[in-house]
Amino acid sequence: MTAPQADTLTPVSVFPQPVLRWRVVPPPPSQEAERLAAALNLPLPLARLLIQRGHVTEDAARRFLRPSLGELSDPQALAGMAAAVEAVVAVADDPPSELPAAAEELARDVTLFGTYDEAGAAIGAWFDAGADVVDLVLPPGRPEEELFELVAVAGRVAGASA
Repeated sequence: MTAPQADTLTPVSVFPQPVLRWRVVPPPPSQEAERLAAALNLPLPLARLLIQRGHVTEDAARRFLRPSLGELSDPQALAGMAAAVEAVVAVADDPPSELPAAAEELARDVTLFGTYDEAGAAIGAWFDAGADVVDLVLPPGRPEEELFELVAVAGRVAGASA
């Protein structure tokens, strides 16, 4: 038996074709990027990137950087969100008497995100659930005094939970 001729073989690829391809957009004109950077008080590389992504006007860039709630995508559209919500609701409706060791370990070091008004209740709930540490994160642009107030709230709540 002889091997087939190379030109008669059908080419076969073991790798599937990529679904997505990189598309390199040329840099925008310097004056346009400088104008957007100055108007929105942004670093020049960020202004260039915004323009490359199609956010050319001040309004478009501003809407992209600080969208209103109505402009945000539906979180239910995220992959696996429905299953995650079902799991959380099921546990909330019928909490286990004891957490698995891995979950308990994770629950001991928690970062909370929320508004200042929610801080006391959220911190209290985590300490009541057995958290040893609660990280306080001050959102960008908020006055530093709020962090000191959050620390005071956490101290009061931790003292009340002990």
